Amino acid sequence: MADTLFDLVNRDPDTQVRLAAVEALYLFAGDPALRSRIVAAIARQDRAEVQTALVDLIVGLRERRAVEALRRLGQDGKLAPELRGRIASGLARLDASSM
Repeated sequence: MADTLFDLVNRDPDTQVRLAAVEALYLFAGDPALRSRIVAAIARQDRAEVQTALVDLIVGLRERRAVEALRRLGQDGKLAPELRGRIASGLARLDASSM
């Protein structure tokens, strides 16, 4: 099921379908492979709304293992400034939750 959702997130032409698939991924929070797949999906997105939803998903899952990948992604000069800001905010929340 998670494979189907990632396929939708990465390939569906409708942004709303992609966003609904991201929301459904919350159901798979216990899947250890989910985190790395989310980070990879962020980099593949061509829609800022979907990238933002994926960043929010990682932060919502409190995934500490994704911090370094998010830092690298936040330094990508091709990202929209709003997304870099969302990543920075998410990293701050993850850092605060680890204390």
